[in-house]
Amino acid sequence: MIKIALQSFWHAGSGQGSANYLDAISQTDTGGLPFLPGRNLRGLLRHTMEAVERWGHVEKGMAYRLFGGWHPDQILQERTRFNSQEGVLIVESAHLPEAVRRWLLTGPEKEGYRQVLFQPLFSTAVDPDSGTARDGSLRGLQAVIPLTLTAPLLYRGPPCGWRQAITTILPLIRAVGGHRNRGLGRAVLTLEDR
Repeated sequence: MIKIALQSFWHAGSGQGSANYLDAISQTDTGGLPFLPGRNLRGLLRHTMEAVERWGHVEKGMAYRLFGGWHPDQILQERTRFNSQEGVLIVESAHLPEAVRRWLLTGPEKEGYRQVLFQPLFSTAVDPDSGTARDGSLRGLQAVIPLTLTAPLLYRGPPCGWRQAITTILPLIRAVGGHRNRGLGRAVLTLEDR
């Protein structure tokens, strides 16, 4: 289980907006609660594992074994979606802890609590000459408040030191979700037993 302790507002984009109010809405599960898709988390883990592998801190080929894809020695022209290898580590979506989810989803009186999980954030471009907002540059984003998520991991391969490799890379991941290069999604990730 990966525990993601978010330290700032964060956003996992749904690709949708809300008419004229917000340009980007956060993803929610069937109960209307925020979550971080497993494919986003898996991509962060893979990218970080590849970097740590290049630096020589984990065994060569670890990223390929765990996350699959194309063999590192395969030339780019031969890489197609039909000849990639499946990884042995399954990274599921990160959700609120089950006890918190149950509490938030029991009864209509909890609607107010569910609503305050989301906050609108706005930004605009400023004209450097006048110091005023540029016309048509206001953007709205539905952010989620800082909270803690957990993402189950399922390893289905032969022993290869995967736990140590994941433990090595987690402190290097400083942010999750969208707009993380603009200050959103600051997080502390740790590996924990269920």
